[in-house]
Formats: sequence, C-alpha cells, structure tokens
Amino acid sequence: MDHGVLFVVVVVAVLGLSTAQTKYCCTPDQWQGLLNLTVEGQGFREYGINYISYDYTNRRLAFFWNLTDSSGQVSTHETLELYSGPNSGMRYTLDFQTRKCVVQKVSGPFTKFCIPGAVTESLPVTVYSLPGQNTSQTLVTVTHDLCVIVSEVSVIEDKGDISTSVSRFTDIHLGIIQPSVFDVPPECKDAKPLHSQKVMEIDDNGGVWENGVETMKGFA
Repeated sequence: MDHGVLFVVVVVAVLGLSTAQTKYCCTPDQWQGLLNLTVEGQGFREYGINYISYDYTNRRLAFFWNLTDSSGQVSTHETLELYSGPNSGMRYTLDFQTRKCVVQKVSGPFTKFCIPGAVTESLPVTVYSLPGQNTSQTLVTVTHDLCVIVSEVSVIEDKGDISTSVSRFTDIHLGIIQPSVFDVPPECKDAKPLHSQKVMEIDDNGGVWENGVETMKGFA
C-alpha cells in the first residue's frame, strides 16, 4: 500500500475503531479537535497534523490534514464525509496544492466512534487494550467520564510489513463550534464520483477494506 494511502487509512482506523454491537466506550456524538499522528515503518516515517470535526448526530465528518513524508515533502488535504441517509453519503477529498477534488460515493452506516477492548487501567483516564492478529496491538487512552480520546498507539500489519502509529489528540471541544467546516468546497460541487461504493470500510473487528479487499487486518 502507498504510504500516503496508509496514512489516510490509519486516520480512518483510529477514528472508526469499531462498529461492533458490543461497545465498552463511545466518544461524545459531537466534537472537534487536533490529531497529531506519526506513522513509521521499514524505510519510511510520516507525520501529520489534522483538525477533526466529528458529528454523529448529523452523520458528517471533516478533517483537514498536513502530511510530511519521509522526503520532507508536505501535502495538505481536506476530506469531508457527508451522509444524506442512514447508509449512503459522499466523500470529498480536496488537494489544497492542485485544487483537484476527488468525489466518492460511500455506503454502509456512518461509524459510531466506539472502542471494543478490555480495560487495563482506570484513573482520570481509561486505557483500553485491543489485541490483534499476529503481533498487532493497540492501546487507546480516553477520559474516564466522557470517553474523549486522548491517545492511541498501535502496531499495524499490512501485507507482511509492520508499521507503528502514535496518535495524540489535543484541544478537544465538545459540540460543533465551526459548522462551516462541513461546507463542500466549490471545486468539489461539479466533480463526478469515481466509485459507486465506499472505497474504505472498517469491519466489526476493526479491519480496513478497500473496494472489497482487506488491506489492514482487524483485531481478534
């Protein structure tokens, strides 16, 4: 998998940890904040800063991200996921450098951000351990009362390659302070969808699928 694509998949996987029926902890339905994410594997290291707006009430997600790859090249994108019904919506991805917009139809339910794992420690924060297949392992730290994500550390296996990701969430605000982040950019309004179904999906075990092919193994 392309490292840039892997970075985006990690962002999606971090936010949509599970859609399983058994839920131990779910984040507030509406919040905005910063995500600092580092993805590192054999021969590459990427770092990203993302401003995330999550609105489960109205089934919409927005994140603005700056990605610095191993060569020092910086790219900036905006991604919107807007649902018009319970199981259908559109994803808009705008490249700020080229002003090119990619539009994709999405299917399946809008993801409720929940963490399916065993509690390993509970102080002012709670740490969930999510064991995965082979050497995969994820630790997610959330606030004890509201289940606001504080950090996530995971080992990811992708087609035999092992990489790690470290995510830190800061400046979290409950509710949607800036609803304009969900406005569709002008460059995206006339763009035609490239696909008839969701490109990236997360199954009940946290596995990531692209066009029906499992690209990242889920948790056991």
